[in-house]
Amino acid sequence: MSPIYLLLLLVPVISAQTFHWGPCSTPKLQSNFTLEPYLGEWYEIAKLPAYFAIGECVQANYSMREDGTVRVLNSQSSHIQFLPASDLHLTFAHSSGTMSAVYLLLLLVPAISAQTFHWGACPTPNVQSNFTLQPYMGKWYEIEKLPDIFGRGQCIREENTMMEDGTVQVLYSQVQGKRWYLEGTAKVIDPQEPAKLGVNFMSFLPNTPYWVLSTDYTDYSTVYSCKDVFGIFYFDFAWILARSPSLPPQIVDQAKQMLINEGIDISNMTPTDQSCSV
Repeated sequence: MSPIYLLLLLVPVISAQTFHWGPCSTPKLQSNFTLEPYLGEWYEIAKLPAYFAIGECVQANYSMREDGTVRVLNSQSSHIQFLPASDLHLTFAHSSGTMSAVYLLLLLVPAISAQTFHWGACPTPNVQSNFTLQPYMGKWYEIEKLPDIFGRGQCIREENTMMEDGTVQVLYSQVQGKRWYLEGTAKVIDPQEPAKLGVNFMSFLPNTPYWVLSTDYTDYSTVYSCKDVFGIFYFDFAWILARSPSLPPQIVDQAKQMLINEGIDISNMTPTDQSCSV
């Protein structure tokens, strides 16, 4: 049960940003800055880590609009799926010779990074019938998944433990040099649909959908999660999990076919390395 939307609200803190405690520094700006000669094409030579710029050949093209604002066309080359046309359009507002980037990037990070983005509303796949939570407890290994920016390590797994109040303690971990852990809580949202859980890794964040589409409890599980924005676009996640670090290819193929049959695009699905000794 992965920490999906923790990233959406706290991206700068828990992704590939440079994080510090305290207020921002206040460096000196270019004196006598003039906007007009700044326009045109710029190539990225070096940078501090940026969550939204994970590709190659990153560049930006600035052009003046009639209203005095600047149109910014950001582009990069990457194998990861981006928004249609894979271009990012931002507006930089300028006043007294300075510019500040709109934080659209922080609000729409999933749509412009390594998430799976689609136009329209979320699919509504069928979930496991007669799902029972207790036999689902224990350790699950990630075998394959749709891209997600938070699961960039190796040997990703989750361990679920039933609590006295009926909720589930979720211990999510991955290896990036060493094994990192994140603890959350999952629960059944509607007792009439026990296979549709919500998982939360911080109390002030909304629950993230965790739908068990199919499982035999002892060998494999296929999980889906999706969030849309006013039915205009959505970003989704899917995982094929196993009780051991590997799963027979035929079971993986069956799980993928089931996702396809439910209208879920798995063209970007990738295997997870489970060869760690940690």
